[in-house]
Amino acid sequence: MVLKIYKIKGEILLKKICYLLAFAMTLLVLLPVSSAFAATVGQQLTSPEEGWKRYDDKDPAIVYTGSWTDQTISGAYKGALKATTYNVPAAIGSFASFEFVGTKIRLIGEYWTTTSTSIDVYIDDEFVQNISQRNGSVQTRQILNYEAIDLPNGKHSVKIINRTQLYLVIDAIDIDESGYLINPNIGISTNLTASGGNANVQLNWSVVSDATSYNIKRSATQNGPYTTIASNIESVNFIDTSVTNGNTYYYIVTAVNSNGEGGSSNEASATPKVGVTIPAAPLNLAASGGDTKVTLTWDAVVGATGYKVKRSTTPGGPYTTITSNVYGASFVDTSVVNGTTYYYIVTAINSAGESGNSNEASATPTAPTAPNTGRALLVIQLTNGVEKEFDLSMTEVNAFISWYEGKAAGTGTASFGIDKHDNNKGPFKSRKDYVIFDKIVSYEVNVYTPSVQ
Repeated sequence: MVLKIYKIKGEILLKKICYLLAFAMTLLVLLPVSSAFAATVGQQLTSPEEGWKRYDDKDPAIVYTGSWTDQTISGAYKGALKATTYNVPAAIGSFASFEFVGTKIRLIGEYWTTTSTSIDVYIDDEFVQNISQRNGSVQTRQILNYEAIDLPNGKHSVKIINRTQLYLVIDAIDIDESGYLINPNIGISTNLTASGGNANVQLNWSVVSDATSYNIKRSATQNGPYTTIASNIESVNFIDTSVTNGNTYYYIVTAVNSNGEGGSSNEASATPKVGVTIPAAPLNLAASGGDTKVTLTWDAVVGATGYKVKRSTTPGGPYTTITSNVYGASFVDTSVVNGTTYYYIVTAINSAGESGNSNEASATPTAPTAPNTGRALLVIQLTNGVEKEFDLSMTEVNAFISWYEGKAAGTGTASFGIDKHDNNKGPFKSRKDYVIFDKIVSYEVNVYTPSVQ
C-alpha cells in the first residue's frame, strides 16, 4: 500500500516536470529570436545585430569637441577609433555629440585599464547615466558600452562627456535600422508641399544649395515614424504613385550629399482622390525685357499647384527648364545678358502631371538709355587721369553710350569721335575729339534743359 502511494506521487511529480518543460519550450518558441539572443552591455559586438545599423566613428555627423586623437588600431571597427587625449587636463569635459532619427542607440567603445571610469551620457539634453569603460586587464575592442532602447520615434540629440583624464573611446555608433544620423552641415529642405491627385501625391520643395540628391519619406500617421520610399531624387519635385485614394499620407524630405544626410523638412500631408486632372496650358504669356532681367506674366490656371518656366535662345526651342517652383502667375528671370534675345514657354503642374506648353514669348534685356531730348554734359575719365567734358545733345550722348556698350560686348570700333561744336577754334569745318575704349575708366552723363533766350 505504501509503495503504491509513492508510485502515484512519483507519477504526479513527473507530470508536473513535463508540464513545466513544455511551458518553457513554448516561451522560447514565442519569444522573438532577436530578443532571446540580444547583446547586453559589456559584451563584444563586432557587427550590428539584426534591426540595427552601424556608423563609424569618422562619420561627419559625429562632432568631437575638446581634445581628441585618431588612432589606427587592430581590432577596432574598420581598423581605427577616436579617443580623447590621454592623461591631459583637456580630456576632462571633452565630448562627442550627434543627432539621430530613430528609437534606439548603442555606443561601441572598448574595455581597458587606461579607459575612462566616468563618462556621462545625455539624451535630448537630459542626463541619463554615468558609465565606465574600465574593466579588467584584458584590452577588448568593439565593446557595447551603453545602449538606450524604446525612445520615442523621432529626432534625438546625444552627448557623451568624459569626466576624467583617461581615454574616452568612440569606435562606432549603432542605431535602429530604419533611422539615420543627421549631418549638421547639410542644409534642411524647406517649403515642402503635398497635393493629392487620382492615385498619386505630388511633392514640391525648395532647393538645398549643398544637396546632390534628396530622400523622400512617408508615414500613414502624423509625425511618423517615416519609411524611405524614394532616394537619389535629383529634382525638387516627386510624384508618389504608390498610394490609395482616400488615405492620408504624411511626408518629409531630407537633403543628401557625400557627407551624409541632413535634417528633416517640414511635414506635408495629402489625401489622393479621384477627380484631379492635368491642368490646362497657361495662356497669354508675355515677356518684357529690362536691365539684365526679363519679366514674365501669364494667366493663372485653375487646378495648378505650380508652374515650370522654360527658356531658349532660339525661337521654337529646344527649351531648358530654368525653374520648377513658381507658385504665382509671374516670374523674373535675372540670369540673362543684355542684348541677347530669349524665348520662353510656361507649363502648369499639379499632382496629376504637367500641362502642355503655353504660347512662346520673347524679350531682349537692355541697359537703360538716356532720353533723346535736351542736352547733357558728358564727362569722361581717362586712365591717365585726364578728364574730358563735352556739351552734347542727348542724341549724341546716346550714340556714345551705344558705342561704349557695344564695344564692351565685343563689337564696334576701338575709338569714338565726339564733335567739339562751339570749341571749334580755327579755320576748320569741324573738330572731333576721339576717345579710345581701352583708355576710358568711367563716364558720367549730366542731363540739363537749356534755358530759353
